[in-house]
Amino acid sequence: MNLRPRLIFYTIVGLIILIFLYIQRDILTPFILAAIFAYIFNPLINLFSKTFKFPRSLSIILVYVMLISSVLYIGNLLTRELLQESESIRQLILNYLSYLKSNINSIPPIIRPYVASYTELPKIQLGTLGLSAFPVFSFALSGIFNFLVFVFATFFFLKDNEKITNKFLLLVPSEKRVEVTALIKKINNVLSKYLRGQIILVISLALMLFVGFSLLGIKNALTISILSAIAGIIPIIGTIVAIIVGTFVIVLSGGIGVMQIGILETILIVIAIYYGAQLIQDYLLAPFILGKAVRLHPLVILFAALAGGNIAGILGLILAVPVAATIKILLEFALDTINHRDYLHSKRE
Repeated sequence: MNLRPRLIFYTIVGLIILIFLYIQRDILTPFILAAIFAYIFNPLINLFSKTFKFPRSLSIILVYVMLISSVLYIGNLLTRELLQESESIRQLILNYLSYLKSNINSIPPIIRPYVASYTELPKIQLGTLGLSAFPVFSFALSGIFNFLVFVFATFFFLKDNEKITNKFLLLVPSEKRVEVTALIKKINNVLSKYLRGQIILVISLALMLFVGFSLLGIKNALTISILSAIAGIIPIIGTIVAIIVGTFVIVLSGGIGVMQIGILETILIVIAIYYGAQLIQDYLLAPFILGKAVRLHPLVILFAALAGGNIAGILGLILAVPVAATIKILLEFALDTINHRDYLHSKRE
């Protein structure tokens, strides 16, 4: 088979696979998450297996135990803090709505109907939301099933990753196998730097926000910092949402504890903390930690985030940048193949 017919054949097959995956995207979520999890923690499994001579299956179980223990501990801290502050936040919202209702006449007429409708929110009862036991039970059952699929898929991704790679390479024509192996290594290098770098950046951002909020005496500092840092994983959009929601929660929970200032001053100070932490992350930490792993223009990142969100929701937003970087590498490989260039010796910036 000549090069161009073969390229057309593989392109058609690839498109068919992509269409099938898009149609079945709802059931793919636990498998995608399992692949990401396995990819991130595979080096730790290798460390346990090689350094301590543990069987690979035992190393995987040990990592599971460590992670579950960490998640339970952090989850317990977050839940306890949220429960402690939930009633005070609820009361603040009710007081604010009551204030709006009593001062409705001082609000400009053009927005008065909208404000009036929001003051009726406390009257809404849970029963009117149309919730019933069956949908809740069905949702919980689906969540448990997806979690079990995730756990088992992750185990086998970690256990048989080399076998999976070797099986894939057998499908590649022998004359292209060396180049495809180099391609896989390049993608692996880019994704590993990006994913592990993101974990470090999330922890760093959470610590910076926590220190800033704690020094100002802001309630729920730990919870707000962690959730804001996690939201920042979503390119551009996540940061904006984190700032808006975080500022809103801080204002509702009592503002800045170490000084008596108005709402506007509180909002400006909180936004300044977010902005300062984000500047340190973007201009000092990110270039050092991520290096030049993902060479994508900001407009490409924004487009990828919007497209990913449209295709796969939150998961698509999170995976947008690494997927875009992978597509870029694959396009470079395809162009080299079409133009009869040797991918192994192709120099790209």
